[in-house]
This record gives sequence, C-alpha cells and structure tokens, in this order.
Amino acid sequence: MTIRSLSQIDASRSVETDVCIIGAGMAGLFLAQQLCALGIRVVVVESGRKLSDGDAAELNEICDDYGRYKWPVTGRMRGPGGSSAVWGGKMIPLTPGDLEERAHLQVPKWPISHSELLEGLRDVEAFFRLDRGSYENDSPQHSRTGYEFPRHDRDFSVRWAKWAGFRRGNVWTILKTQLHRLPNLDLWLDATVCGFTADTLAGRVSTAICRDQSETKLAVSARHFVVAAGTIESTRLLLLLDEMHDDRIFQGCNALGHYFQDHLDAQVGRLVPIDASAVNKLFGTRYFRLHRRSPHLELTHAAQRAEGVASAFVHVTSDVSQNPTLASIKQIARALETQDYRALPAKIRHSEINPRLLGEFLIWRGWRHTLLVPGDVDLNLRVCIEQSPRWDNWIKLAQERDRLGARKVALKWLPSEADERTFRVSIDRFANFWRRNGFDKICRIDWAEATRGGSASSILDIAQDYAHPSGTTRMGLSRAEAVVGPDLVCHLVSNLSVVSASCFPSAGSSNPTLTIMLLACRATGAIARSVQTSLAMASAPAIKMSGAANV
Repeated sequence: MTIRSLSQIDASRSVETDVCIIGAGMAGLFLAQQLCALGIRVVVVESGRKLSDGDAAELNEICDDYGRYKWPVTGRMRGPGGSSAVWGGKMIPLTPGDLEERAHLQVPKWPISHSELLEGLRDVEAFFRLDRGSYENDSPQHSRTGYEFPRHDRDFSVRWAKWAGFRRGNVWTILKTQLHRLPNLDLWLDATVCGFTADTLAGRVSTAICRDQSETKLAVSARHFVVAAGTIESTRLLLLLDEMHDDRIFQGCNALGHYFQDHLDAQVGRLVPIDASAVNKLFGTRYFRLHRRSPHLELTHAAQRAEGVASAFVHVTSDVSQNPTLASIKQIARALETQDYRALPAKIRHSEINPRLLGEFLIWRGWRHTLLVPGDVDLNLRVCIEQSPRWDNWIKLAQERDRLGARKVALKWLPSEADERTFRVSIDRFANFWRRNGFDKICRIDWAEATRGGSASSILDIAQDYAHPSGTTRMGLSRAEAVVGPDLVCHLVSNLSVVSASCFPSAGSSNPTLTIMLLACRATGAIARSVQTSLAMASAPAIKMSGAANV
C-alpha cells in the first residue's frame, strides 16, 4: 500500500484504477482488503488526514432544521479507521423478524433473507477475533452465574452480544500492517470528494473529484465506485452526484435522502439493588479468556405485533469513573490490550486502587467470569428503540457551503408519536417482565418521572439519537422505492455501490456495526463481478462496420 496526502503534493493529479472506495472507515478498509486479495486494483480516498482529524471533523457540520439531532459532528470521525476509533465494540446481528415486512409500521421487507445476510458472519467474527459461540438464548456455558434471564418470556428475549477488544476495535489498527503489504492498494488522505463526472445515458460514474483545503485536486477514474462514508456523508455524495448532472442520475427514485432514521435512547430509571451480588450476576458482563459478552434484552416480535410498535431493547449502563479502583483497572487493562507499554508505568503510578476491592474484582473476573461493578457505581436503566421510518424525515443539500465549497447536508428529522408509543409499550412490558420473573425481589427500579402514569412529560423529551443513522439510500427491489438492490449496487448507476447503514430499510433491534460489516462482505462479490465484466468488455475486439453502413 502506498499512502499519500493530497495536501502534500505540488499539483493536481489524475489516477486510474479498478475500484475507487470513498471512505477509509470500517466498511471501506475491510472491503479494500477483500478486493485486493482478489487481485483487484483499489484506490481508497479519505477525507481525514489522520485518525480523528479535528480539522476534517468540521466537514461533518450540518444544517439541522429542528436542531434536534445531537451527533452530526462528534458521532462521525474522519481519518483511517473512521468511527471505529471511538465505537464501543458491541457486535450483535439483526434478528430474522427485523428483516420481515411489518405492515403496522409500513416497514418493507428487506430484499435479502436473514441467512443471506449472515453468510459472511464467520469471516467478520474472525476479523474482530470474536468467540464462535451463539448469540441466542442462554448465557455462554462457561459464565453461568445462577441468575439468568428466562428463555421464553412473552415480552422480552435475551441474546448475548459479543465485544471486540480495545486493540481489535479500531479497524485501522487491525489492518494497517496487512494493507501495507498489498501492492495493488493506494490510500489518499486529505482527499474529500467534492464532485463527479458521469455518463448519464449509460448510467455510469466516470470520475470522482477530490480536493484538499487548497485548490489541489485528485481525479480518480475507475471501473467501479464504492461509497462507504457513513450514512450522512454517503447520502450527501449521492445527492451531489445527482445535482451535478441535472437531477437525471436518480430520476424516478423516490427514496434517495428520505427515511432518515436512528435509534432513540433514553434513561428511563435506575436500578436500586436489594441483593447487589445477585444484580451483578444478572447484568454483569461475562468473560471467557479475553472474550466479552453482555446481555441484550429485546422486546419480542410477538409483543411488537400485538401492540403495533417497533423494535426496542433494554440495557444497563454504568460510569466506572465513579469508582477510582475500577477506573484505574480499566485504564491499565486498555494499555495492556493495546500494547501501549510506554504509557503503562504512568497509569500504574497514578492509579488509585483499593487492595480489598481489587481482590474482589479479580475473584469475580477469574472465578465467576463476570465483571464486578461496585455498589457506589450507579446502574442506569435505558431503553433504546428502533425509530419508525418516515419518508418526510430527510437529508437534502443545503444552500450553505463548507470550507471546501461543497454544499452541506440539510437535515429535517424529528421523532414521532409512534416512537413515543414504542417507548411507553417497552417500559410497561419491561416492568411486567421484571415483576413476573421475581427480579423485583433482588432489585427495585426507580423509574424516571417521565415514565410514570399521569406525567405531563414525554419520554421523547429525555430521549436522544444514538449515533446510529440509517435509511437514506435504502435497499430494495424497486428502483422507484429503493436506491440500491440486494447486491448494494445502485439500481440506476450500474458501477456504483453503497456500503453503509444508509442502505438499511429499517434500523432493527441492535446497533448497526456488525450488519454494516456483513453488507461489506456481501458487496465484495458484486463489485468483483462488475470489474471483471468491465475488463472483459475493454479487451473485446472492436467490431468493424460494413461498407454499406459507411455509405
């Protein structure tokens, strides 16, 4: 791999390649590795200069009509690895029910089956070094604590999320050594895509035009283009492509930019343990060697259908910084796992560790395979819901321009009464679930004021987006109602793929990271076939015209 910075070259350049990938985040780098392994030449263009580039982050600023969306800047990262530099590492797939049509919400069926979506699961798990166990039902056999969630409750089911370790979380950290060995890969930094050229009659993109903060430009011509720049930026780029060609590229498609959605998350209460040990055994993170699992409690699809609401899940969070011992252990563990040995002595020297609590922590971790959360750390009960997709929640191009002269994103997005109802139903059903299974005998729930009957407050007033935007280049079979097809190739642009959560027809019951990576696996085959077809056509002998045709 050759790494260049557009801001460090003297004059504008043009390059040619088989595949141009826009975005060096999780999906983009993973896809680049997969394609290069097939012998395909790849150029990756990335807006940031380095990891978490503060200057490039200014390009994330949007024009928010309602001022409601919280994470447009800090929830997105530019630079190699993208948002994997700051994500938590939680991995769990969508359920089969998440992909089905839900008429009560006007949610379309995904154009791929659940088994098709999971075809690349083992590859993604190996990439992040996750354990090979199931996500379903019981906790992992090695970490049973004696306090388990019921398997067949009518309101909530439990699955077990897997977590990437600190060192394996950042995709750039994982891949940079492998990528450096690839002779058919070039990475351009400080290269923000600001325009395209295209053949509107053929429905093909010809060139992506990048520029840095000065007037230096990079023109990348390719047989196939991939937009893997996150939901908001990927959508902006497709809108820009359309605008630059008189709105003829996506003419007849009613979906581009529409159905913007996110998960909505609210702290709905606090757990007040009666039996602290039992609560810790119930909700604590489970371990086996270096593998980490946590319970993921989901509103069942039967309950969703009965109530006419969307998906939701319940989770418990805690702030370990409240306890000096636990905060110090976390910092030391992070340094060890990331092999940051230079920082380790200082972290140990400045640690504030209570020897007695450290002993308890090690016993829980080593003997019970469970993380101990001390009693002085708050346990916050949170509900996260899938937002019902609405056509009139949208992304468009704003009149205001960023410092590179490109039009910013204009966002019109608000939660709806349907989202409020999903919150209410989830909370009521969880309260019944808690009592019905006897958990109220080991822990009381101190519910937030907004959740209580007769409260004038809306739960939406205390909820916020969860930095999981999706939906604005949705996947589907109809070119009028979807932007990309089941293979992630645009219906109306035969050499353009989108690999992003923006392709999700619905957000589902879990965070999007694993699904995005699975889509990257799925897209690899279609992109490779597109390149092979283009190469075959280019090498085919030209057909000579007959003499009669020349008259």
